[in-house]
Amino acid sequence: MPALVAAALSLALYAVTLGGTFIYDDLYIARDDPRLASPDRWRYFWTDQYFPEGADKLFRPLTSMTYALQAYTTGDRAWPFHLVNWLLAAACAAAVTEFSRRLAGWWPGLIAGLLFAAHPIHVEAVAGIVGRAELMCALATIGGLTLYVGKRLTARRVAAIVACCIAALLSKEQGIFFPLLLAMLAGLQWLGRRRNPAPAAMIATPDLSQRRLGVILAMCLVYVIAGYFFYREAILPLAWDRALIEWGLNPMVASTGADRWLMPLVILGRYAALLLWPRTLSVDYGAEVIGSSVRWSEPWFYVGVMVVIGSVVLLVRSLRRRDVPVAFCTLAAGQLYGVVSNLPSIIGTILAERLMFLPSAFLAVLAGIGITRFAAGSMARRRTAVIAVLSLLLLGSLRTYTYALRWNDPLALYAVALQEHPKSVQLHRGVFAQYASQGRWTEARQIGESCVAAAPNYWRSYVLVASADIELGHIQRARELLQYAKDHHYNNELIGAWMQLEGRIEELNGGPATRPTE
Repeated sequence: MPALVAAALSLALYAVTLGGTFIYDDLYIARDDPRLASPDRWRYFWTDQYFPEGADKLFRPLTSMTYALQAYTTGDRAWPFHLVNWLLAAACAAAVTEFSRRLAGWWPGLIAGLLFAAHPIHVEAVAGIVGRAELMCALATIGGLTLYVGKRLTARRVAAIVACCIAALLSKEQGIFFPLLLAMLAGLQWLGRRRNPAPAAMIATPDLSQRRLGVILAMCLVYVIAGYFFYREAILPLAWDRALIEWGLNPMVASTGADRWLMPLVILGRYAALLLWPRTLSVDYGAEVIGSSVRWSEPWFYVGVMVVIGSVVLLVRSLRRRDVPVAFCTLAAGQLYGVVSNLPSIIGTILAERLMFLPSAFLAVLAGIGITRFAAGSMARRRTAVIAVLSLLLLGSLRTYTYALRWNDPLALYAVALQEHPKSVQLHRGVFAQYASQGRWTEARQIGESCVAAAPNYWRSYVLVASADIELGHIQRARELLQYAKDHHYNNELIGAWMQLEGRIEELNGGPATRPTE
């Protein structure tokens, strides 16, 4: 019953996304990828990277296959793609609820599921079609953990858990941590049984058959992970050149010295703020929105430090008390966040709300446990807890609905976010592209000039202005801008953009629309 309630809330909040379109990365991955065009090309999803133009060599063949099947059966209409995301989001909310219920009890499960369903930070993962990778990985991961916790192992259950692991691995890179999460859960349950064998929080003491099935499960997961890494390394090596990351997407490529290791605390502080008070949400936080060095006058670094200290205190306290649910969820959230934190290695983006979809599931469980335990003290505490939960759900639902609705209008989405984050290059590009698609080149040029002012040392800023100048007939001015960008910010991508624009000039002049050679 609690799982159905959480799923229903998710369905109600995100029904508005069914009227959405292809937006941002959806265009390149779920609509225009040439591999989607024919079943003969689908095999390349299993031998090449997720985004052909990406620098980070992502491998998500299962997610890509869902796009391919939909493109083949329903064409390039957006609503069927959003329909699948809509249903997956509801399934994720139900899975979080059921996992929390089995781990900690009925009330923690209900509260966790509702908070998870209503949190605005999840909008990007649901309203953006490419957020399906987050949804599928989260559903497989939490589903597999739910199958394990609170139930006796059977051969079918072992097979289902292994299948969840495979699905998570092939949906998104965070799936790599599924076996580790399961191992942590099993280890903490063993630790908890030594003190308090409460059935609501852990499985019964395993007999011989259970131990055998546990060994089989562990061996299967080891083979799956080993096979994944072996195959992945053979077709798409895990190592890749971080220098290929664009500064506009992740300015940490320019971080040096102490900033390289302190900036992840700044990012953590930003994520914490988005989780606690998601007032300003955006599809991009790159360029100078966060920057490449610690800004000591801003609060984010200090917030990040406090989050780390608080997490360590909570973990130590829960381990000392052998509090399995709290210890596991703290470790799980930290582990899953760590891979997207830019701490161990720099990833393709400095911060993205969708990346918190899976880690926040365990934070929601922690919130459910904390609120339930607080309410157990007295009637006054129960009233306070009820008011707090209802208030959070009301505010979260309102913000989620209004932000999800904005995703149906790309220009409004980019323009509002740009007002809140005027130093983002990607948001400038988004607004520019919308104006360009409508033939509003004068306004597009103004956006390009704004981008130059926000990021004068970034070559894409000049390409935007030059593109508008070409369409407005100011060919010489466009070439002067491109020459300036070439003289000061030379790189292969700039030369490619220049060649494309020269081809556009020839096309407008009635000549052959071909790219000139250098």
